[in-house]
Amino acid sequence: MSRGEIRGYVRRRRLPGLIIGLLLAAVALCPAGASARSPGHYIAPSHRAIRFQVQGSHSYVIEVAEGSRRHFSVTVRGGHATVEYQVKAPQPQPRSGVRGKVGHLGSFNVDFTPRGQPRQLPRYPWCTGPGPTIQPGTVRGTIRFRGESDYTSALAHRASAELEAFPSQRCHYGETGQSEHPPRYTATLSADHETGGPGTHFEALRFAPNSRPAASRVYYSASAYEQLGPVRVIRQIHISSPTSTFLLPHFATAPENAVIHPPTPFTGTATFGRTPQSTFTWAGDLAVAFPGIDPLPLVGPDFRLEYCALRTCINQEPPS
Repeated sequence: MSRGEIRGYVRRRRLPGLIIGLLLAAVALCPAGASARSPGHYIAPSHRAIRFQVQGSHSYVIEVAEGSRRHFSVTVRGGHATVEYQVKAPQPQPRSGVRGKVGHLGSFNVDFTPRGQPRQLPRYPWCTGPGPTIQPGTVRGTIRFRGESDYTSALAHRASAELEAFPSQRCHYGETGQSEHPPRYTATLSADHETGGPGTHFEALRFAPNSRPAASRVYYSASAYEQLGPVRVIRQIHISSPTSTFLLPHFATAPENAVIHPPTPFTGTATFGRTPQSTFTWAGDLAVAFPGIDPLPLVGPDFRLEYCALRTCINQEPPS
């Protein structure tokens, strides 16, 4: 079972967010010998995780998740933005508590108390064995977080929580399934900037007519990631808008050009083009505003570009 198939299945079944992390971790941690002993299969090790959330200032929601394999994350959501802080717990966590720090931004020291009966979730179709369970409950202790430049903050001593348990299972590998109704696009464009450290990604998808409501026929996403000491930070923006924000001048005869002007929290405009000599241009003042940091530019000669239109894709690496 591939990572893409796992993600698609979790979305379709509307399973809790951290379950997908447990599944992907199980695939990544699968010992090489398991495949050799049983071709086509692997053993997904058991996992436990506690997840809870609190309301932050400025209408942000702060979710904390800690897994039994020392995976610790804080995810902040608000409007069209998501900021995730990932760190490895310094030591194995207690089975009924969360002890973690996110650099200088936050600290969490809580204990979990179950409430009511656990809920059984469906077993995944590519595995054999019992399915995951969710035990509702409450965490009590200290919950403290303050984002960069104070874009949000929270101080709490209690929150509703869930303990997610994923028993060990025997699963089989497979190929990613094809959707019965794959999305249809008029054009897609992606731009990536990587430096070996921080990175930035921008993507614009222009859906074909009648495949989406006119007001949301263009889908924009931007992400930025960096390492701040022991903390991995991933910032994301997702938003939909009308086709007027993704223009294709002379599309019928020269599809290798586009003008992009996404709505807030994006600012500015970007123009993509390819000359007869196959030289790409990606120019303008397009930028995106992530919570807590200065706006990041999304254009320039150092971006790796890929553009698809009329069932043809072209791409170009930045100059070395």
